[in-house]
Amino acid sequence: TNAEKLVLNAPLQGDVFQRDTQAVFRILKSVMVGMDAWEWIKQYDKKQDGQLAFEALRKHYDGPGEVDRRIALAKQQIRDLFYKSEQAFPFEKFITKLNGAFQVLAECKEGLTEKAKVDELLSSVQQCTNPSIIAAATTVMMSDVMRNDFIAAANKMTEVVAKVFPSLQLNHYSRV
Repeated sequence: TNAEKLVLNAPLQGDVFQRDTQAVFRILKSVMVGMDAWEWIKQYDKKQDGQLAFEALRKHYDGPGEVDRRIALAKQQIRDLFYKSEQAFPFEKFITKLNGAFQVLAECKEGLTEKAKVDELLSSVQQCTNPSIIAAATTVMMSDVMRNDFIAAANKMTEVVAKVFPSLQLNHYSRV
């Protein structure tokens, strides 16, 4: 697009660039002073070089070690998550955390297939003993569409949970 061309061809020198990079640095500094991230960019404080500071942050927080750490944490979260009942852990929070872990894996190029996501969802609700929720999980498993579409499967399960626990659903959403 034209906007992308302007960004890609913007000169990385001159007065306008200098003002912009200083403005970027001031924004970064205002957010990061007192945090661990500040240690990665404080060397650019004297020059207020936002470009170099941003690059240092990117190299550190998107470096191989950090990516591996995010992958490990997401996989651990998927292993640890389970749904038993609304009283123990609301389904909406459960499904949101599960989806968040899937998103982290996808961003780190370790994404699961839709079928694998549905498999994780179904295995994570096995501890639930409610007959309606067990039936919904079976319905998802038997449906070609839902079996290969995590969002469709999650929506079906959410629909059943809302019908089985309507008063608890209202309590959870009123706190959001």
